[in-house]
Amino acid sequence: MRPGGPDDALAIAALIRRENRRPADVAAIATSLGTAPSILAFDGPEMVAFFYGRPFAPDIVEMQNMLIAQSHRRRGLGRAMVARIEDDLRAAGYRAAIGANSILHPGATPERCMAARAFWVRMGWRILLATGGSVVLVRWLGPGADPAEGEAMPG
Repeated sequence: MRPGGPDDALAIAALIRRENRRPADVAAIATSLGTAPSILAFDGPEMVAFFYGRPFAPDIVEMQNMLIAQSHRRRGLGRAMVARIEDDLRAAGYRAAIGANSILHPGATPERCMAARAFWVRMGWRILLATGGSVVLVRWLGPGADPAEGEAMPG
């Protein structure tokens, strides 16, 4: 695994097209890769997974996209990537991360969405908001930063 950067956008877009069979905006991916920590995983020279986001607020990052190639799922790679990116986000000064999971994305299936949601909850993320087709998840990153654990929200 290694951090990603704007030069990795083409390879990420290719993985999105291959695995999710949907278009990918290379310029938007490159912009995100230049603004917040990201993580890439490789099998030899081949990129097999990524996780990236963008700043949402000065101390909150919006994690936009995570993908692991089908051939590399259920091997612990996702857990390792999330642990690493959360450490990198903390080091960069982020106190929280948010993300979304939606059945409404082109090509999404109920099975994959439910599996993804269960994964995020196991990783310590919490469902903050749910609609009929989407959920917003949050992960508190700062020490004692979780309001549910007793820290008062700044007023």
